[in-house]
Amino acid sequence: MIEVIKDKKHWNDTLAQIEHIDFYHTYDYHQLSKNDGELPILIRYTDGSTILALPLLLRPIENTTYNDAISVYGYAGILAVNMDEHFHKEKFHKELQACLNAYNIVSVFSRLHPYIDYQESLLDGLGTTTTLGKVVYIDLQESLETQRKMYSSRIKTYINTSRKTCTVIESKREDLANRRLEASDFNKLVSSDPVRDLLSWMNDANTCRERWDAARWQALNGICETEYHFSPEQDGELTAAELLCQRQGVWEGVWQRYIESCHHYPFLPY
Repeated sequence: MIEVIKDKKHWNDTLAQIEHIDFYHTYDYHQLSKNDGELPILIRYTDGSTILALPLLLRPIENTTYNDAISVYGYAGILAVNMDEHFHKEKFHKELQACLNAYNIVSVFSRLHPYIDYQESLLDGLGTTTTLGKVVYIDLQESLETQRKMYSSRIKTYINTSRKTCTVIESKREDLANRRLEASDFNKLVSSDPVRDLLSWMNDANTCRERWDAARWQALNGICETEYHFSPEQDGELTAAELLCQRQGVWEGVWQRYIESCHHYPFLPY
């Protein structure tokens, strides 16, 4: 039996029955990937305990009553569970073709997943499978040291060159996991001690601008605009000094830091 699933609940219920999936197969990723006029569908085939699921984007062909179907950007392809000796591929092909005809689908393109072995054999006989190239993968479960040992000499050269020309920022994974990352998060990675940077800039703005790279200066501006409610670039250090002396809100913390280490900032104007 074949059914075409369009709602999130039944889509998720189907994926929950399959052991190995990727985010490319999910309902939400299809919703994010679709263009205007495209409809995410999950073609589900059931035969006994066997379940097959093929996610696609249905696209109308302009000025016709026909459609074509494609996979999302990435690696999706067909999913399967419980393909035992009772499964008949020819029966699945026949029902799938009838489904495609019912929806006036004249062509289907699906990019297969490189680590799901059965996909090509399941679809063999329905069309043509073409190998376009090799897939590069990184096993993030390996330690960073082990990953770097596997880099080719060319990649190592590129990375070393980038380290000389770019700012490389490192952070603990747990500090960034399981939450939405905002611009302020990245600013704080660049400026690890924004109060120190703020006081240093107020003390000697010209020297700081000469010594800091663009990323650090932009980070300080971003932090000041969101947390201290002024712009170093537009308002200048005298405005910052006035706010410091007023000691209102978050500036009380900056003032306490200044009092504790004022000898580091002998030229700070106030």
